[in-house]
Amino acid sequence: MISVIVPFYNEKESLPILIESLVLELAWLKKEYEIVLVDDGSDKNSKLQLKIKNLKLLEHKKRKGKGKALRTGVEH
Repeated sequence: MISVIVPFYNEKESLPILIESLVLELAWLKKEYEIVLVDDGSDKNSKLQLKIKNLKLLEHKKRKGKGKALRTGVEH
């Protein structure tokens, strides 16, 4: 299984583009995969709501930094 961990902060506009590209590339590999998004305390106006197969969204209530966001994704 391939796991792609994407930490983000206030990226509501650019994340759908990244996710679409990832889904296309990962499907091409013909292997089982998951995309783990870690919201590192984005503003309420920037909250992401996506319903995509193999996508998991984890959220920090407040900003903790990229390292902690990556750790959250790995531990999950």
